[in-house]
Amino acid sequence: MKLTPPYLLKTLFEHKAPAWLTPESMKRSYAHWAPMRRGPMKTHYAEFGLPEEPLSTVLQLCRRHDTTLTGLLHALTLTAMALQIPESEQVAFRAETPITTRRFIKPTDKETGHDRMDPYETMANYVCSSKHRFGRRQVAEIRRLLAQTTSQQAAAPTAAPELPAELAKVVWEAAQGVRRDINEYLETGTTDMATGMMKFVGDWRAEHEANADKPRSSSWMVTNIGVLDGSDGPRGGGRWAIDRARFLICAEAVGRGLNVSTISVKGQGLSVGLSWQDGVVEESLGKGVAANLECWLVALARLRKSG
Repeated sequence: MKLTPPYLLKTLFEHKAPAWLTPESMKRSYAHWAPMRRGPMKTHYAEFGLPEEPLSTVLQLCRRHDTTLTGLLHALTLTAMALQIPESEQVAFRAETPITTRRFIKPTDKETGHDRMDPYETMANYVCSSKHRFGRRQVAEIRRLLAQTTSQQAAAPTAAPELPAELAKVVWEAAQGVRRDINEYLETGTTDMATGMMKFVGDWRAEHEANADKPRSSSWMVTNIGVLDGSDGPRGGGRWAIDRARFLICAEAVGRGLNVSTISVKGQGLSVGLSWQDGVVEESLGKGVAANLECWLVALARLRKSG
């Protein structure tokens, strides 16, 4: 994998430079609300589902706003985090999206012409991450609109603030930004991928221990495993079929504070799981974000249908 000098220097600076050299703009986006803790090694989960009809409506909205479900989930998670975490603890955020690198692996050996393997039929960890940064002004604007919306709903509170037009506009803009980040990342191919830096790590245990003493760089991750075709033919007649799938991942002591994982079954609905480390993320926050996501996805589908 090719590493350009600017990327190499930037990455080494982020990982090796002393804290006093780190720019204030970068420090602000670290996950101060979820400090690194080596234990306990216990994961908490929250789940919800979105039926096929509202899911289809949400996907139509994503296409209409030039983004994807992953982009929308990032934007809604950003909004939920801005709601759940006070400004005194966090003024900006960083997040990540796992990206499969299988598309860059060629299954045929150029020298012999023989097939070596099919990366899409091989079990392996071919993943890198696209990074997303949500700056101070963007987060402040979301909080301002949330406060405005909450005060208007004070007479009839709900599980989560509604998404009026002004707030929805900011959410869609954030979702579009995430899609741009991912597209720009994919356009570079295998150039400047984090996996290219692995050769510089001599002792991985020491590397992880060193990372455990640093601020957590990202607040959350959204990973969308895609659509599972749960049937190989017409349903019924004693044939087996999959109606629902679950995709949950364990918390990471030196990873993101919150993980959002999704999977859907063709012709059925979407399953969304959230996970976090015990003692690092309050259960009320994790479940609160899950409730916000569910409420807003349903609200978006309802607004689209009524509009």
